[in-house]
Amino acid sequence: MSNQSLSLLANQVHEFVAAREWCDGHNPKNLAMAISVEAAELSQVFQWLTPEEAAGVRFDEELLTATTEEIGDVLILLLSLCNSLGVDPSVAIVDKIHKNERKYPLPYYKGRDSVRRPTAMPFTCTLCQRREPTRS
Repeated sequence: MSNQSLSLLANQVHEFVAAREWCDGHNPKNLAMAISVEAAELSQVFQWLTPEEAAGVRFDEELLTATTEEIGDVLILLLSLCNSLGVDPSVAIVDKIHKNERKYPLPYYKGRDSVRRPTAMPFTCTLCQRREPTRS
């Protein structure tokens, strides 16, 4: 199963949906909303973890199982959205990779920590900065 193409998996997802007569409800709007919900559930696994703790999820069987299930939910819904719109998921991915290669050329972006910000800065709450230290 792990070496199946995205198109074959999309077909398998469609067969599952069609067998249950869910196609009417699997319209682009509903699927986009469902993807958002499932992505939020995936984010919830990592919500309060430090980056180091998040990297350790792969070694925590319970958290890894929860994460894997949420990844599956998101991917299934993404494939359902592709089915709903007639989009080949493999083509969508390859096209986006090519677009990103043009948008983020290797000579300029290689080794940068982030695309969005030049340096990573620790976060400090602006309200805490303004408060005077509490006295005990």
